[in-house]
Amino acid sequence: MIGQVAASRDPRLAGADRQQRRGRRRVSARVRRRRAVAALLALLVVVVAGWLVARPGGGAGPKSAAGSPKRALSPAQAVAAPGGPPAAEAGLLPWQMAAPISREVVVAGSPGRLVVLGGLTAGGASASGVYALRTATGAVRQIGALSAPLHDAAAGLLGGRALVFGGGSSATVATVQAFPLAGPGSGTTTATTAGSMPAPRSDAAAVTIGATTYVVGGYDGSRPDAPVLATTNGRTFTTVAALPVPVRYPAVAALGGQIFVFGGQAITGPHAGAPLDAIQAVDPARHTAAVIGHLPEPLAGAAAMTVGNPLGEDHLVLRPSRPSRPFGRRSWILVRARRRLSAQEQPDHGG
Repeated sequence: MIGQVAASRDPRLAGADRQQRRGRRRVSARVRRRRAVAALLALLVVVVAGWLVARPGGGAGPKSAAGSPKRALSPAQAVAAPGGPPAAEAGLLPWQMAAPISREVVVAGSPGRLVVLGGLTAGGASASGVYALRTATGAVRQIGALSAPLHDAAAGLLGGRALVFGGGSSATVATVQAFPLAGPGSGTTTATTAGSMPAPRSDAAAVTIGATTYVVGGYDGSRPDAPVLATTNGRTFTTVAALPVPVRYPAVAALGGQIFVFGGQAITGPHAGAPLDAIQAVDPARHTAAVIGHLPEPLAGAAAMTVGNPLGEDHLVLRPSRPSRPFGRRSWILVRARRRLSAQEQPDHGG
């Protein structure tokens, strides 16, 4: 106590004490500044991480419309491939068919021409008409007819002919119809019967690789048709694989010698009748098929196509569709497929 009083009365000791206190304050200020910088850096890391998760294709995986996490592709199956196609847009053109039609099949005819076969009329009847649409003008004219009316068939191109696989009217059929794709100036013609599939099949899809057309998915009217069929002439068929998840109304495209099957409608099981999000890959050469990933949302009745870009990277592009809202989903799904698959949604600036 006496020492403390003496120190307070000694000016030299008092000055030293004030210098010590100022030194402690300077140290505390430096510590506070360092802590503030560390906190700002931590906040920056959190913000950047949040942006990476929230941006398209980022994070642990896409979410459904309800916000629940979807199953994402594994690292061995998904890769962020830079660069997409120059554009992926759709819009309604001021063109019309002769009458409303749905559930038809379409193939590429001569250059600048699409050929529309069969379908379902507005009155619910199967149609037999075959029409050609000129993509430059939108002009439509009838060029022939199927040998029997049908809808929900699959179609492919082989040897200058459109092969129409199965489908049905009042019942699912196994018939394969062949329609010759002549030039624009040819007269009307009627399809002939080229052969028959091993079993009735409708609601399937077809894709051609080289000189072989593959029929994928569908059902016989009650049971799923899981076998993937291959044909080079529409008469003889071989089974190259079986879908692990049999579906109706899948979107199908070929890339790199493989067949990719997107979504579709479940045929059996607890989800029968509901759209699915599975991506299945079929390798005809190895006779294998497997589920390799999942779409951002379940889809049925969608369309798929292969699109290249200037970077030399191929993409599979899907246009979602719902029977109750055929133009309700204003987006494309872009599947980048240079080596592996990853899926993300792209904006659609049209209908």
